[in-house]
Amino acid sequence: MSRKPDSGKIGLAQVFRRVQAEMVAHLSVNNLYEHGATQGAASEQDWKHLFELYLPTRFRTAPVFVVNGDGRRSQQIDLAIFDTDFSMQLFPRSSALYVPVESVYAVFEVKSLISSETILDAAEKAGSVRELRGKTGRPILAGMLAPTSRWRSDLFSSTLARNLEKLSELQRIDLGCALDRGSFECSGELLVSEKDEALIFFLMRLVERLDTLGPAARVDLMHYARGVRSLQQCRAAKKRKKTRL
Repeated sequence: MSRKPDSGKIGLAQVFRRVQAEMVAHLSVNNLYEHGATQGAASEQDWKHLFELYLPTRFRTAPVFVVNGDGRRSQQIDLAIFDTDFSMQLFPRSSALYVPVESVYAVFEVKSLISSETILDAAEKAGSVRELRGKTGRPILAGMLAPTSRWRSDLFSSTLARNLEKLSELQRIDLGCALDRGSFECSGELLVSEKDEALIFFLMRLVERLDTLGPAARVDLMHYARGVRSLQQCRAAKKRKKTRL
């Protein structure tokens, strides 16, 4: 029996469509859970696993509270993408991490569907993170992840546009994915993918947007720990030594 010759080619679009079909199937099963918290946790894990597979290894994805050096924190974020090379995780817990705002690249809310109500909720969560970065902080992307939308396919783009236009700059939603409707990117204008290309569009645009943000800012851990007297004495001693030099 002759073996079919190796073509040396791979259909990337077809691979992503297969992955998308698997994601839709997993999320459909999650919707069968009776308890809302169980359903939501399962969906978060599916998206988290997808990020872990496709994002560069310098990023980590997890549920987090975002904090700044002034002792303020965000609302709880379903999934944040943050730096793992130049940043320390604060107070790690299995349920959620506390992550310095300087290390955060993007925050996502995982929903059962995209609707006017869930957009407003995601926008509020995004605003609670962006408020922490200060006026000169690096931009933080915000987005939504869902298997579907409340709006029909033929109305998805136009209704989505009307809802996104209502948001303030602080609440801005940059990227989103409704697997059976399409993914979207809002950067000057709203772009919506074809529904069978939702996953590849979302992942490729996300990775490119993350890349444009550059390296994470250095975290001044002594500023975060300024309430710890022993560490502040150490910081003061270093300043005195630098002054003498």
